[in-house]
Amino acid sequence: MEFKIDINKIYNSFDMATLFSLCALIFFLPISKASIQIFVSLSILCFFATLITKKLQNFHKTELDIPLFIFFICLCLSVIFAVDFRTSLITLIKKYAEWFLLFFAIVTTLNTKKRIKIFLIILLLSAISVCFDGIYQQITGADLFRGHNYDYKMSASFNHYNNFAGYLGVLLPLTLCLSICGKDKKNRLIFGFITILLGYCLIMTLSKGGCSASLLACILILPFCFLKLKLKKLPRITLEIGILLILATLFIIQVTIPKYWISERIPSVAGWNAGRFGIWHYAFLLFKDRPWLGYGPGSFMTEHIKINPSLLPTYAHNCYLQMLVEIGVIGLASFLLIIAVFLKTTLKHVLKNRDFLLLGVACGLFAYLLHASIDTHFYSMQLSDFFWIMIGLAIAIAKNGPIEI
Repeated sequence: MEFKIDINKIYNSFDMATLFSLCALIFFLPISKASIQIFVSLSILCFFATLITKKLQNFHKTELDIPLFIFFICLCLSVIFAVDFRTSLITLIKKYAEWFLLFFAIVTTLNTKKRIKIFLIILLLSAISVCFDGIYQQITGADLFRGHNYDYKMSASFNHYNNFAGYLGVLLPLTLCLSICGKDKKNRLIFGFITILLGYCLIMTLSKGGCSASLLACILILPFCFLKLKLKKLPRITLEIGILLILATLFIIQVTIPKYWISERIPSVAGWNAGRFGIWHYAFLLFKDRPWLGYGPGSFMTEHIKINPSLLPTYAHNCYLQMLVEIGVIGLASFLLIIAVFLKTTLKHVLKNRDFLLLGVACGLFAYLLHASIDTHFYSMQLSDFFWIMIGLAIAIAKNGPIEI
């Protein structure tokens, strides 16, 4: 009796397992770091299984392939010449390789409009859940998912309010764009409510960097949306301007909180500038010693302590400056090449197809990149994986779009 193997059936099983793992990952990403590790591993394993089953025939080429390859080569060079080869090699394998694989898993798996819509719905359901968790934290003093205490800055299930702001800042431009250019009135109202919910929680993080970056990204959306609407649908425009005014008003209230309130209730804020500028000063000193390939991936904390032993291990609180120290000018330039090609690609698709879902994702990532200049986004497990997932989602939308929701 012959036993025949149905390759297509095996492939479909692994493909669906990859899709399930990615959807579970995006849902649990803001809630549980343990779940991130589990579902990232499952996603990558199942993705590899689909590639092997189809003998790489299902691998999707993208505009970012060459820039990603250049970035990877630069990382390898930085590892070879690293101060601590072992630590840098582990960082390359465990962090950077994970980012690349997540990106390709997203692009390859989200290969239909239906799958992209399912993924987006799960992403927004997760965001809504975390926002209500943040409001619960504000009311009761501790969040429901992780038990984090409320210290006058909403953090919800995230360890730090700036990380929560970084997460919300990516999604706010997306929901705003959908509330303006959604498929029908009901959907636009739903996305308008989600926008206000996200905006309120973003303001309540009291993250000036996160609020400023997201607000700027939202403003960038308006010219494109006016172009689509041709200034004829005034009620809808009025509604969206009202949403922006509400968010802007909350932002103004946030940045003009009386000084005595800050000094009495949040003493750490007073040293914000001094702390970051001090770290940046020593980071520049490190950069000058090894400017081209840096000290190696994952080396910043160790090298920073060497030059300034009085401080505890810390990040640079400027992702681009930390990349300069770790992988040098060549490494940072190769990363910025990825960003430049990504922005060029998405802008081309937005203008050609008037794909406003893609516009919202791209503007959200723009807010992320701005906020990363004064924070640690690329060195947070949640936010770094989130960034590459959203990059992959944007490329998937560009390949399968335009998509109306």
